[in-house]
Amino acid sequence: MNNWLVKTITIVPEHGTTFETPAKGDGFSFEVTIHCVPKAVPKRRFRSEPVIDREAVLGQIRAQVRERCRQHSPFTPEEAEREINARLRPSIPQGWHVRVEVGATEQVRVLQQKAQAEQHAVAALAEVVRSRVTELGNLREHVESFLKVAAESWESRYAIALSQQPDHAAAIVNKMYDERKKEAEQLMNSVQKMVEAHKTADIYDLVIASDGALRQALASLGVAVPPIDSDPLFVPADLRGQPGAPASMRLNIE
Repeated sequence: MNNWLVKTITIVPEHGTTFETPAKGDGFSFEVTIHCVPKAVPKRRFRSEPVIDREAVLGQIRAQVRERCRQHSPFTPEEAEREINARLRPSIPQGWHVRVEVGATEQVRVLQQKAQAEQHAVAALAEVVRSRVTELGNLREHVESFLKVAAESWESRYAIALSQQPDHAAAIVNKMYDERKKEAEQLMNSVQKMVEAHKTADIYDLVIASDGALRQALASLGVAVPPIDSDPLFVPADLRGQPGAPASMRLNIE
């Protein structure tokens, strides 16, 4: 009969064997734990197979672990653990389960904690600076848009004053009209002086050829421009002296 008698072996979990072994450069070490337990195997009725002692397995594994750990930085135990277990798998003696855990020593953990804390602080500061720059960029766009509108509208500064002092609306509006009237009068006086200064140089005809520029300037100052009447302030040169031409040739400010 070629029947096999199978006996189930109950294994009591062990806590593993822990030791320190040098890392690359020998300045720091790894903390290594080897878990080594026998497998449940069938047992023949008339034959027995040689059993490798656990200490012999541990000695073999320890030598390989020591050799491989010296190839890794003490600050990368996860890489050492992954590479060691992959290399050990084909060479593990039959009948045994072996698993190796590689960790950093307390000395290395302290250094890692300090380095990671500093890295986190730098990253957090960079994020704060990035957020501030973004906000400044958004604020700049809003301010530029506001200033652009303010430059195109003479009412802007009065609108700002009203928004800051709504209880003084009447005074601000009166001030606005007074200042605009004063600026309009100054503009009219300047135009009158320019006209008088250029009469003798024959530029007078060019200046008064059209009152469109003056009307546009007054409108930009917020001064109400009256409609063109039959007797305008400025008379084109080609109409002056002809029958039916308006008699007014002077610039008056009431």
